[in-house]
Amino acid sequence: MTASRINEDFRGKDIIQADAAIIAGILILLTISSFSPFEFPNRSMFISLIIPAIALFSISAISILDKKLVSGKRFAKAGFYWLIGFMIFLMVVNLINVMSPGVWQDPILEKIASSNTNTSTQ
Repeated sequence: MTASRINEDFRGKDIIQADAAIIAGILILLTISSFSPFEFPNRSMFISLIIPAIALFSISAISILDKKLVSGKRFAKAGFYWLIGFMIFLMVVNLINVMSPGVWQDPILEKIASSNTNTSTQ
């Protein structure tokens, strides 16, 4: 084995470890988050938005296992971009919630802030 081949395998292992750590971290945060049905924001919307990041990091790890290092790096990079976009989205939603919580009364925007559960008692 040449030095460059060993170095290439090492980088692939690093990417797989990073992918696994990120996926585990996302899943742990989704598991321990304490959104109640009556609390802002709508949990199911945020879960739906983070699933593509999990998919991108998973595809990255599979690509590395298939010896497709370039493809694996691209999927990992796309996963990071998705996470950055998601974090910016969370920041904007939380800033709006702090600065002007009444904005969520609009019928379209209310879908972001409210859950799909029925809050009335029968």
